[in-house]
Amino acid sequence: MKISVRQYPGQNYVWISDEATIHRHQEIIHYLGTVAVVPIFLPAYCPFFNPIGILFGYRCNNGNSGSYLMPFVAQTFNRFNDVNMT
Repeated sequence: MKISVRQYPGQNYVWISDEATIHRHQEIIHYLGTVAVVPIFLPAYCPFFNPIGILFGYRCNNGNSGSYLMPFVAQTFNRFNDVNMT
């Protein structure tokens, strides 16, 4: 049996990132172009497209309450299952 694995990065890959200065650096953008990776930058303050932002916000607002976070984590990521982000 022969196993084939596509090289990463490669064609048809995207890099989804926030607009942090280091992520928008021209050398980074140029490098991504040389390996056929398309950068997509999320708008500032857009937790709708960034589930980890929702989790960090929840944790920040609720402090270290000692509560078990796994149900909240699962609920947050499940919200994104049916979202069309195209």
